[in-house]
Amino acid sequence: MSGVHTASWSVEFLNGRTVLLMARFDRDGSLRIPFPSAMSMLGAVDGEHRSYLEIADAIRVHSVMPLADLSELWRRMVSGPVDVSPRFLSTSITYGYDRSASMELAFEAAQHFSLSMATARDMGATNRECDHMASAFEHEDSEVR
Repeated sequence: MSGVHTASWSVEFLNGRTVLLMARFDRDGSLRIPFPSAMSMLGAVDGEHRSYLEIADAIRVHSVMPLADLSELWRRMVSGPVDVSPRFLSTSITYGYDRSASMELAFEAAQHFSLSMATARDMGATNRECDHMASAFEHEDSEVR
């Protein structure tokens, strides 16, 4: 759907239970692939509020493939389910503490991810999928009054 890269996985039925089996994203056979977390790149502590724009800034500094990683971060941000409680984000889209889950805010921030507006709109979800997910991003009770 959104083009987000994920580890390979399968759902298996074992001993009367359904289980999800996922490949480790930080391994290539027995070789460990260094994979810093956003929290460690930001020097953040658990529970500290940060923004996707701060993560994008850290990617520019630390990544060996910043354009690819910024595109991936964009896809993950607008795909939502990983980070969205139905109305608010646990990580802000923009700098500061506004945790509104708004596609409008996301598209306004696209340039910070080295994406043109046209490219940002073309990446990931189709218009039909955006319409389907819109209720996860836009709510009357999330508007500032």
